[in-house]
Amino acid sequence: MSIKNGGPAFPHNTVYPDNAFEEHSGLSMRDYFAAKAMQSFFSKNEVYHLSNWNFEAIAKYAYVAADAMLAEREKSND
Repeated sequence: MSIKNGGPAFPHNTVYPDNAFEEHSGLSMRDYFAAKAMQSFFSKNEVYHLSNWNFEAIAKYAYVAADAMLAEREKSND
């Protein structure tokens, strides 16, 4: 099963003076949502000792949250 990435989060195009053209897709929406979710884990007011952090679990749950946001986003676009 392929996970939909939601498309590009911040796409932009660059046109150079010689009319050369480049497309830049930037982050996927999935990566952007995961980064925002991960940021919330680290922004809690509680102070944790770094050795107690389970970074693999935080990354996993950030993508779980991102996938849930993409699923909700898909529903609202129907």
